[in-house]
Parts: sequence; C-alpha cells; structure tokens
Amino acid sequence: MARKRHEEENIEEKNTGESEIESWENEDRGGGNKVNLNTASKEELMQIEGLDEESAGRIIQYREENGGFGSIDEVTQIPGFGETLLEKVKAEATV
Repeated sequence: MARKRHEEENIEEKNTGESEIESWENEDRGGGNKVNLNTASKEELMQIEGLDEESAGRIIQYREENGGFGSIDEVTQIPGFGETLLEKVKAEATV
C-alpha cells in the first residue's frame, strides 16, 4: 500500500514540483524507509537510534561544510562518531 501511495505521489510530482526522493522520504519510516543524511532535518535525524540533538546538529554542520555526504561511512569523519554509531546509522540512513 505504501508503494502504491509512493507511485501516486510520483504522478503528483509533475504538478507539485516535489521530487520522487522527497516524496519517498516524507513517508512514515515504519515501512522501512531510511533517513537521508543529506536532506533530513534535525528532528528527522534524531529518529535514528543513537542520535541525539547534538549529534544531529553535527551531521547537519558536516554536510553544510562539506557539500553533503558521498557515503554513510563519512559520518566517522565527524568528531564523536565511531564504528558503533556508524553501524546504527547504516541501518537507518541513506545518502
């Protein structure tokens, strides 16, 4: 059902200007959707297990200073983000 809704949103994209990616990301993550590290708000980032407000802010700061993430592995370049947090982010995020 969520996929059908997504397809309907794609059709509406032509009328609203909203991209397919934005439509998909705006859906409830309960269906397995992932948070995009390059576009998510602080509140959306905080939905990832292990990320608090400070961590989410550091992700936003990094992407603004570096032009976004090329891969999820780049989060280890952020101070305080190690392998354990990387694994949690990989499970719930995308770029």
